[in-house]
Amino acid sequence: MSEFESPEPPKHSFAHSAALAAVTAPVLAILLNAGAVAFSHSSIPNPSKAQIIASMIGMGLIIIGLVCAMIALCNMERFGRKGLLVRGIVGVILNGGIITVFMMGVMHGFTQGVKARQTARRDLNTAIDDVGKSARKYFDSENGITNVDYIAAEKFRRELTNAARHLDPETARVAKVSAAWIGQMELASRKLQAALNDLQAARVLDMTGVNDRQELQRRKEIANRYLGESENVRAVVTNSYTFYRAELRKLGSSPESIEKYMNGLERSAAPQRRLLVEVRDADAAMIKNMVAALDLLDTKWGRWQVDGGKILFEDSSALSAFNSHIQQITYAGKAQVEAQRKLVSLH
Repeated sequence: MSEFESPEPPKHSFAHSAALAAVTAPVLAILLNAGAVAFSHSSIPNPSKAQIIASMIGMGLIIIGLVCAMIALCNMERFGRKGLLVRGIVGVILNGGIITVFMMGVMHGFTQGVKARQTARRDLNTAIDDVGKSARKYFDSENGITNVDYIAAEKFRRELTNAARHLDPETARVAKVSAAWIGQMELASRKLQAALNDLQAARVLDMTGVNDRQELQRRKEIANRYLGESENVRAVVTNSYTFYRAELRKLGSSPESIEKYMNGLERSAAPQRRLLVEVRDADAAMIKNMVAALDLLDTKWGRWQVDGGKILFEDSSALSAFNSHIQQITYAGKAQVEAQRKLVSLH
């Protein structure tokens, strides 16, 4: 061979290695992801992490494979077509095809995610609107809210839970905590409603036909049971900020995110929270005066009688005290109706 002749190209150049890698990479990526799927169906904890890692490594292999295929094709003029052309073309088709499918999947998933979030928000807004309509529907200007629509409340809680699956992580945590708080409120309200039914059925201050002192004690127990349930509802309301902070912390929200959300909640929910407390305070005032009136009847047992539905005391000071309790009950009832009127107008 003369000094002017080109040397024979190596039989296995870097381009040939790249061509081999181009067709090997997608096979390895497929096998890796298949193994991750099998792993996810095993009983080993936290399989999702393995799937994420496998997907990342697999996509890295695909990108490397595509680059290697391009290297192989670009070096055919230098090293010839043998071992480069077919593998290069196959590498481009396989790796490029997988990347194309992946991008289409990402775009489809993104589109579906946007639609799911839009649907969830629309359903949630509808549920919120239903709660407001229900409150206004069952509000009476004389008697206040006459019924609680638990179906609307359950729908609101269900839509919050559903929305949490489609929202970003931070907002999803808030939705989950809100659903849990509404669940607490719903449970406490159901117990309060049951106690109210007993209170109304007992006709606590109607002394017609009452000739047993133990009946007064029974009615006081009914009234105090209602008062206890009313205080439980009040506690759910007043402890809401503490509940939100604690639950968001459990779900992994950062201190900064928690404080940002809580500041917004305090600004937006403060009027509703204040009115809910006013309603419960009015409730407490009515029941406490009701129990005080029963205590007075108990203390003056045998020195009062019922005439035409009215209670007449032998002692004028006792009558004055009894009438004062009745008057306080009336005032508290009006205050409660007014607070409820303002409350339903907020929705």
